[in-house]
Amino acid sequence: MWLHKVNECAVIYDWTDRQTIHFALHKLTGLAKKWYEGLPTVLYSWEQWQNKLKVAFPSHQNYGQLLTNMLAKRAKFNDCLEEYYYEKIVLINRCGAEAAQFDCPDQLLPYLKNIKNSNSFNNRKRNISSDVRPELSRGINTDRIIKCFNCQLEGHYKSQCTKPIVQCSRCSRYGHTVENCKVNNNTRNVDKTNKSVMAIDSDESSAKYYKLAFINGKPIKCFIDFGSTATMIGESMASTYLPNWNKTDCLPNLKGFGDAIVKPFGEVTAELKIDSAAAIVQILIVPDNVMRIPLLVGQNFTEQSHIFVEKDYMHLNLTSTNCDDKIKLYCCSDVLIDNITLVTVYTEPNYTGEIFIENSGRYKMGKEYYMLQGLFFINNGKGTVLPKGVR
Repeated sequence: MWLHKVNECAVIYDWTDRQTIHFALHKLTGLAKKWYEGLPTVLYSWEQWQNKLKVAFPSHQNYGQLLTNMLAKRAKFNDCLEEYYYEKIVLINRCGAEAAQFDCPDQLLPYLKNIKNSNSFNNRKRNISSDVRPELSRGINTDRIIKCFNCQLEGHYKSQCTKPIVQCSRCSRYGHTVENCKVNNNTRNVDKTNKSVMAIDSDESSAKYYKLAFINGKPIKCFIDFGSTATMIGESMASTYLPNWNKTDCLPNLKGFGDAIVKPFGEVTAELKIDSAAAIVQILIVPDNVMRIPLLVGQNFTEQSHIFVEKDYMHLNLTSTNCDDKIKLYCCSDVLIDNITLVTVYTEPNYTGEIFIENSGRYKMGKEYYMLQGLFFINNGKGTVLPKGVR
């Protein structure tokens, strides 16, 4: 490309070979200049110089890459259209693209006929493909039957299925049950061994979410789901614990429940108590086949303003912060509160159990401090709390 520009300038300005060599070689920079300065002699004609430059610095331009760069060049939101136009023209010219304008299809047809045909290999490949294609398409049935992968019934896709997800307890795959599982006996034994370990690990990590709850004073086993927005109970359990619930069609569908869509039968208001936390909640009545536990407790209970949740890897405790029974705490000795300080306290009368302290400030002149919120344990009338000094 550079030599082509030099030769064009030589024609325009009528340079001789000496003038062309003088003007061109003085424009060399970078590695080309170092190459020129390292030559043992410079007594060459312009034609010889061109050959040496082509041998020393061959063109590495790949037409496919040039075409890719040209097609990838697009105008961005804040780009100047003129700059984009000229940059695009440069890339198009490097590809050697040709343009033609026709007013009607009849003018385009002769142009297309004159385009150079593809090589014989591509022609043979195209002929082979055209011969094979009918044979491959003979066995294709265009009247394809739609079948659900989940329930195996015809007429709908899995994404439209309203039935619970079917999962095999042997191989953990979806779309079939253990009775129809095709896993062989050897794989079955391995799966059972793995599952026993997984089940133990699962029980240890999730056992804290299983609690004993009380609905209107009646005990029932529940599972606390912090990801569910609603509290739900099965229809058969509702007839026992909530016999006064009413059916209604005005409730919205539960989406994402068991990867399916569930229509609640009704709802009822009840008092729910778990640990030492109690609240009035709306409980939805759902089909029994989507409930693996008697009661599922959702965010309409756990996210109430007076419910305090304490959780770690193995334990989960729920308490109520609006308790009327207050316990007075006294310092065991004088202490200087500087930033966050662990202070030993005692109670009167003697108390053993958990206490909840809300965020609150103490602003006695010269003795200002701030009590940090938390759940603390008092044993035989003694424990520790965390105040923070106010500066």
